[in-house]
Amino acid sequence: MNQSHRIGRSVTFGTFTAIGALLCGLSAADAQTTPAPGAGAFPGSLLIPGTNTSLKIGGYAKVDYMYDMSTTQNFNANGAGSAALIATIPLDDNIPGSALNGAHSIHGTSRISAAESRFNIETRTPTGYGELKTFIEGDFEGGSGVTPGNTFEFNSNRSVFSLRHAYGTLGPLLAGQYFSLFEDTAAFVETLDFGGAIGVSGPLRQPQFRYVYSVGNGFTLAGSIENPQTMVISTQGGTNVNNEFGESTFGLGQGDKIPDFVAAAIFGQGPGHIALRGVIRDLYDHGPANAALNAPVQSNASTIGWGIGISGDLHVFGPDDIIVQANGGKGIGRYISNSGVSSGDSVISADGHTLRAVTEWGGVVAYQHWWVPAVLRSNIEGSIIQNAFPNELFTAAGSAAPGGALGSLNHRLISSHLNLIWSPVPPVDLGVEGIWEERRTVANQTGHIERVQVSAKFKF
Repeated sequence: MNQSHRIGRSVTFGTFTAIGALLCGLSAADAQTTPAPGAGAFPGSLLIPGTNTSLKIGGYAKVDYMYDMSTTQNFNANGAGSAALIATIPLDDNIPGSALNGAHSIHGTSRISAAESRFNIETRTPTGYGELKTFIEGDFEGGSGVTPGNTFEFNSNRSVFSLRHAYGTLGPLLAGQYFSLFEDTAAFVETLDFGGAIGVSGPLRQPQFRYVYSVGNGFTLAGSIENPQTMVISTQGGTNVNNEFGESTFGLGQGDKIPDFVAAAIFGQGPGHIALRGVIRDLYDHGPANAALNAPVQSNASTIGWGIGISGDLHVFGPDDIIVQANGGKGIGRYISNSGVSSGDSVISADGHTLRAVTEWGGVVAYQHWWVPAVLRSNIEGSIIQNAFPNELFTAAGSAAPGGALGSLNHRLISSHLNLIWSPVPPVDLGVEGIWEERRTVANQTGHIERVQVSAKFKF
């Protein structure tokens, strides 16, 4: 989902100081430059009495109105979240032998959600080993394994509070749950849609240990050990409950042998930056036959997965920004996109003894234009993800048909967003956005979403 991790800066202390200054006859300009009593070491923070730790409470309240002009998508498909999930867009009956998904015939639907609202706590403490920082954040975009009941939008919208970030840093070391190192957080695309541009790299957030080394002159090297998770696609028709994604080793009741290893090199100076990254993975499927867990035969196979990426941004015409990303690999899996739309990273043969990686590539091109600096801006993006499966493993009759184990897999996903965002004051964003997305399967069956979204965000 929306990959934006920028936290709104608190204006509470500045406001109260300005009010007090006015009562004392000072100018507002003087008040804003006068440090608030108890102010912390970083913007918007306060100093915890009796300590040298600075504390900041932040986040935002956000409401989204979404209108689907054509196909609608049951929001349960995205865990009660507000974003459209492109990988499960309802399909049309555009080719012979294909079946029309019922939701494809439902047009002109509206929904209002505040699930993207979030809350975070940040602390910073100086130490002899460098700054100690902690950060914990959550939102209401649905928790894993939580299915809203029939009364979710009938008498209450009690969305589940779920963990986004929970990590600490001490000098160059980071440990906890945060954006993957494979994700270039300096090359995010700003969208109102929580799902955002599908071409932005990296698993959304996952536990990890990371070390960052600053070489100097804007050059940084980093390495991380990150939580593993293999996504396995079965070649047996009818066994993939989530055929668009495959089944995870966690869902299959298995474990992964070793973590994923990620490395990155970043160079940033002047008007922009460029980042190179790579990931090595051990893809693993080992477990007994269990029909309830979608494992029709006993499996015992592994293979190596890898991925590489390049990204960057360049400021042109003042604050305007061009963003470009390209990522690909064999078994790159969830590292191809931070929107949770990647197909499985591997395919297990019918006899359970051969595991082969899925080849994927994708990218995004985006442009941000400021109509009025710091007040009015627009963003436009185009993204693509394309998959190539080991077709030779799909030997069952009818596998390539629209509803078959191979034919139903996603071959290509395309997304585009265009928005206009107005910030009348820095903590407020009001915007409107048009969204167009296409899903195409291996059998060339397609589905589309055309959505208009109106959003209001109030940061604190």
